[in-house]
Amino acid sequence: MILFISGALLSWIIAHFYYKLSNKDKNKFFNKFSEEVRNVFLSDKRDTLSIYDINDILRHKIIDKTIEGPFKYKVCPKCGSKNLIRSKDYFVDVDIGDYNEPTYFGIPYDVIECNECGWRKTEEENKEAFEN
Repeated sequence: MILFISGALLSWIIAHFYYKLSNKDKNKFFNKFSEEVRNVFLSDKRDTLSIYDINDILRHKIIDKTIEGPFKYKVCPKCGSKNLIRSKDYFVDVDIGDYNEPTYFGIPYDVIECNECGWRKTEEENKEAFEN
């Protein structure tokens, strides 16, 4: 009887130790996320999330397909700031015309930049990202 009670007590101590250790790791992992990200994941009804599910959840928070223009970003994908600047930049192309004189052409393209962290994306990079 004493052996049974000591075995049960020892089992409980070991289980309790691993339970506390597991909770520390979970808390450490969970605390890596901002409160906003934690709330997004907690509001999801699924029991488990795959990498695809996590990416999909975050994509919906970052991208809004109803926004006009080449860039569908609601927030900066690097830092989460809403302070995005959409502008035009120019690529200069040089053509050798008649009489071997160069002719310069300014070809405009769209750019989006984050005013907080400096993240920047051009129209061409954006097309490649959304084609995949």
